[in-house]
Amino acid sequence: MHLIKFRCAFSAPAASGVFVLDGLRGAAVVLLGLVVALTARAQAQTVTITGTASAPESQSTQVTAAFNASGRLYSGQWGVGGSSTATYNAEDGPDYALGFTQTERKTLLSNRRTARFSGSPGTQNASHTQWVNVYNDNLDEPNETVIVWFWTYSLQGGSGSFTYTIEDDDPTIVSLEKVTGQGSSPLSEGQKVAFRVSLGRTLVAGEIIDVPLSMTGTASTSDWSLALMSGSPNTGVTLRDTSTSTPKVRFSGAGARTAVLELTATSDSNSDNGETLNVALGSDSDFDSSSLGTNVGGGADPHSTNNSFDITLTETTHTVSIGIATAQAAEGNSGFT
Repeated sequence: MHLIKFRCAFSAPAASGVFVLDGLRGAAVVLLGLVVALTARAQAQTVTITGTASAPESQSTQVTAAFNASGRLYSGQWGVGGSSTATYNAEDGPDYALGFTQTERKTLLSNRRTARFSGSPGTQNASHTQWVNVYNDNLDEPNETVIVWFWTYSLQGGSGSFTYTIEDDDPTIVSLEKVTGQGSSPLSEGQKVAFRVSLGRTLVAGEIIDVPLSMTGTASTSDWSLALMSGSPNTGVTLRDTSTSTPKVRFSGAGARTAVLELTATSDSNSDNGETLNVALGSDSDFDSSSLGTNVGGGADPHSTNNSFDITLTETTHTVSIGIATAQAAEGNSGFT
């Protein structure tokens, strides 16, 4: 028979004692204690973070971390993930900062976390709220993401993350202008003039801007044709509705920013001499039309001044020479019989 002895010190100065337990029962007690201890250490807490998934940059948002504190004193930290596309700054922008209130701007530690804070013991289901305070700037930029993390340090601890999207609310400005040295007015039949449509910034993957054009004047759609200029990069650019007075230029995907178009005066049998054509960007309301596929935060707007030009279409002049023979006749004779 095997005995397991436990020697314990009592508080009485001269007292001591020896507990002798049955070997199997004692072993079971020890093993049970080990299992409980190891299980407690192995089970990390589950942290769930909730909040609004996205909002315009003019708004700040709250996120809340919920976890089981197991009735113990706990401590926690908020922080931001390294793959966030938005830039953190606790002072004057450029994008956002964390805070316990809507006005607070916390300074992050070198590990991109806030200083630890403590929670009272006795709480089972604990929660903690943090503000993502966004700076409302006037910069046209793509939508950006903030990856917010929360770490808790009671028992084994745990962590959770939440991705929040800052929606840009500043419009992308679109400009239109003739390309210098590529055609001039008046434009004869068969001649071409080039013009450029440009965005205020380069698009990123997934972004689309549709630019409405307006072709007005005494010239009709049969007097001209429109196409992307051959030899120009025109990255991510397509053109549609070219047989109408309202063509559309689409910019799509990473790298799209500039389109170079070529307008040709059509050769025909009609009298086109002195007809006018105004090539312009659509109006503000045209840019906001639901029929367009623009999906960038803040939308797109036409430039206030660089938005149009005029040209005149002229008839090609054909010169016809007629030779007249001179005949000599005697007086009183017409010379013709």
